[in-house]
Amino acid sequence: MGNHQLPQGQNVAEIIERIRKNPFDEQAYYLLGREYLAQGANLSAAAEFRRAVELNPEFIEAWQGLAQAYRQAGVEKEARLAEQQVLQLSSTKWL
Repeated sequence: MGNHQLPQGQNVAEIIERIRKNPFDEQAYYLLGREYLAQGANLSAAAEFRRAVELNPEFIEAWQGLAQAYRQAGVEKEARLAEQQVLQLSSTKWL
């Protein structure tokens, strides 16, 4: 998937602008999810990670972020479902 770190100085508004320009950029949704997660906005983060995996169902890092966001929001059932997806993708990646 490449480097998923936020470039120096990039903020939420810049990521949202990136999404506005290309609404199919799963990397941008992932980055926005990471930013929201860092701010403690867990359900907003979950929504962005969910959009990333809708665009790319094999985006393991986004599934991991989704699980983390749901867990931190106290939504255990959804966190477990996302973790199951990570495990499934991880196991098929090596076949």
